[in-house]
Amino acid sequence: MAGDGIDDLIAMKSVLKLARKKYLSFLARFSKRYRNRVFRESLVERLATSDADLAKWEEQYKRNVQKLSYDLDKLSWDISITNLQLHTFTLGLSTSLVASAIERLERLDQIALCLARVSPIMDKNDWWLVAGLPITFYEHIVQKQDSVTAEEITKIIVKFFNHEKAKKLGQIVESWNAAPFTLREQFFDEALWAHQNARFNLSVSVLIGQVEGLIRDFVATKYAFTHRSFYRVRGVFSSRFKVLTELLTENTATVEEVNAIVNYHNLKKLDELYDAYDPSSHHKSERLRRHAVAHGLSLNYGTVELSTRLFLLLDMLHSMVKQIELQK
Repeated sequence: MAGDGIDDLIAMKSVLKLARKKYLSFLARFSKRYRNRVFRESLVERLATSDADLAKWEEQYKRNVQKLSYDLDKLSWDISITNLQLHTFTLGLSTSLVASAIERLERLDQIALCLARVSPIMDKNDWWLVAGLPITFYEHIVQKQDSVTAEEITKIIVKFFNHEKAKKLGQIVESWNAAPFTLREQFFDEALWAHQNARFNLSVSVLIGQVEGLIRDFVATKYAFTHRSFYRVRGVFSSRFKVLTELLTENTATVEEVNAIVNYHNLKKLDELYDAYDPSSHHKSERLRRHAVAHGLSLNYGTVELSTRLFLLLDMLHSMVKQIELQK
């Protein structure tokens, strides 16, 4: 009995193994078919989606091509119109260019003649040709030369350069880039601060001593000349400029003539700054004299006018230094 039971169990186990094997084989075939079906269905779906996307892309492409074609056509039209307009403008320009050039040259000739004529008038009224003033100012001076006064000219100049807390003077100081000037930048900045804050005794005291130093440094560097007498040094400096006291012809002025006339009056103003002085009278003088200030004899130089004059005189000196530097 016991042996028969064991045999039955072994036989049952074999049957179960076979059944399990058959079942697994069946499941494998089903799983494979299922996976294949799922893959096919997914592929078809993706293809369908791709076809839809491709159709959309083609439609968008067509629209882009149409828009690009339209834009290119429009651009071509715009270019054609622009070329036509440019051609028309060029034709108009060619007909007016000569007339415009003639007008400009005539205006330049008028300005040159004005500057040549106004220089001696400014000198007569204790000034020089100040850079930065509008040409209309000088034209007015020439027209009114018989009635204009030194006081009127001074008032206009001082007001012009001290507007908005001496903004224009600040721009002038900032523009000084010649070598002797850059070495003294701190002095100029402090003098400008003093001027802008109405400390004119300070600004004048600082600036008036720099004129000699600037000229000495420039002459020593440029011409290797130095001398204890500043008069001799100024002589070397002055000799480098072409000068002219008046126009060679009455109604025309070349650029060279204008520069020579301006140089003459500029050098004259520099010399006047170092005029000999009488110690007994300089404490009453209202004119700018280096010796009177440096020796403590002038006590009334702390004014906006004299401080402004010194800044403008230094600017004139700077332009003269640059003129020499640009000479061949």
